Amino acid sequence: MSAGRVADASVNSKEMQVDKRTIIIDTDPGLDDAIAQILTSYERHDIEKFGLEGGPLHDPCAIGYLLDPSLFLGRQVNVMVEAESELTLGETVVDWNGVTGRATNALWIDEIDVERFYAFLTETVARLP
Repeated sequence: MSAGRVADASVNSKEMQVDKRTIIIDTDPGLDDAIAQILTSYERHDIEKFGLEGGPLHDPCAIGYLLDPSLFLGRQVNVMVEAESELTLGETVVDWNGVTGRATNALWIDEIDVERFYAFLTETVARLP
C-alpha cells in the first residue's frame, strides 16, 4: 500500500484568506468573475462560523499540491482511523512521535509557502484563455 497524503485544515487557512491578498488576473472579464466566485466560495461560511477575515482555499490548495508538491511541507507519520471505540469512532489518530511503533503511512502536510503559492496561482490563472 502506498503512503497517503493528509493536509491539515490549517494549511488551507494559514495566511490564505482571499481578502488579505490581491490576485492579479489578466483574463476575460467573465472569467474573472468565475475565478473570484471559486476563490471566495468558502469565505462567507468561515467568516460567520469561525470569525476569520476570509475563507480558506481548499480546492486551489489541493490542485496546487498536485501540480507543485514543493509548495507544501509536512512529515511522515502513522495515521489510523479509530474503528472500535464508541466514543471516538471515525476519529483520525496521528502518531506524531512514533509511540505506537507502527510504520509511517502518510505524509501529514502542515505548512505551505504562501508567497510561492500565490505567485503560482496567479501565473496559472493568467494562462487561461
